[in-house]
Amino acid sequence: MTIMWESPTNKPGIVRYGLKGELNQALRLKTPRAVAAVWPTFVTNIIAGGKTNVTEVSNTNVVFLYEMTLTRLRPNSVYTYSAETDGVRAPPKKFKTFDAHPDRVRFIAYGDTRTNPGTHAAVAGNFKRHRRRRQALRFMGQRILRSTGGGD
Repeated sequence: MTIMWESPTNKPGIVRYGLKGELNQALRLKTPRAVAAVWPTFVTNIIAGGKTNVTEVSNTNVVFLYEMTLTRLRPNSVYTYSAETDGVRAPPKKFKTFDAHPDRVRFIAYGDTRTNPGTHAAVAGNFKRHRRRRQALRFMGQRILRSTGGGD
């Protein structure tokens, strides 16, 4: 299981995790990876003669990416975890590990939730129908990331 998050600060990070709601194990990352998040913006100007001029401008913001892989996890078990950076701890979340030797894995992957919130809500609402049969749900964000190096 890999826990991943981003922060605007370049500080060490920690993931606390454990079984039965406990956060009694820890994994530390001294140096996160600097990442440039790039997104386009379109600017429209009216020029002489009433014509319009549309220009694309790229916006860039550097964030720091934390990625920690939890190993030696017990099969078919529910873990609680919380990520922390710069003294700020996220609320605890849970995940369940797969069976030791699954012969089949079912999962749902989706992304692009910012563009059409109504459509996203309808799609996400359908996930409940598959709750008993799926073993994993993967959300893939929409950011365009370009690494600027670093990490340990």
